[in-house]
Parts: sequence; structure tokens; C-alpha cells
Amino acid sequence: MPASTSSTTPSATTAPSSAIGSTTPTTAAIPGGCPSGVGVAAQSAQQAARCLFQSWERDDRTRAATFASLDVVDVLFRERWSAPAGTFIGCSAQPGTDAQACTFEHRGSRYVFDVARSEGGWRVTQLRRPA
Repeated sequence: MPASTSSTTPSATTAPSSAIGSTTPTTAAIPGGCPSGVGVAAQSAQQAARCLFQSWERDDRTRAATFASLDVVDVLFRERWSAPAGTFIGCSAQPGTDAQACTFEHRGSRYVFDVARSEGGWRVTQLRRPA
């Protein structure tokens, strides 16, 4: 009896996940993680914004204060976070400063965190909710 042979053909290829203009679910890994401990600071605007948003998702006001001013924490936590997870859109430079604006979308609303250099790192200094 002759031996049977089979062959496989490659399946369709998929596009790279890092396409320009792509968005990142807030549950995705944060580059560099979220620093913890006394006197720590975020090392990038993106890290500060994403760690603040993650702290809100986890209902952790104390941790949120590591990444933002108390005024920002108070405003953000006035609204209780609820599923589904938000989407990190990205950060962009603010003209004339070294600050950045980092944007998230969550439940049909847009959250813009203004992030500036502060005490050895980056902190969210303002929260805007454009219409």
C-alpha cells in the first residue's frame, strides 16, 4: 500500500499589530510598568497617563495620586469607573511647552490628560473632557 502524503499551505497573513493610528486597550501592558514606592515618578508622559487611568480602573485613589495632582484625582474619581475597558489613543506634544496631552476613550467619552515634567518624572496636571 503506498504511503500517503499531505501538504499544507500557509494560511493568510495578518497585518502587523503596530499599524499607524492604532489604539491600545487600557488593559495592554504599560511600557515600563507602573512604578510604586515612596518618591517614585513616571518616566514618560504616556506612563503617567496610563498608570493614572489604570489606577482609576482599579479604584485606587492612593496609587492615582502617584501619577497626578490631587485636583486631577478628585475630578477623575467623582465618576466611578465601569467596564468595558477604555482605549488609550496616544500622547501628543503641546506646542510651546515640553508638556504632552494624552487621550483615552471610555464609554463614549474622551478623557485628555495634560502631563508635564515634575520632580524627577512626569505627572498629570489637568484633566479635560472635551465634548
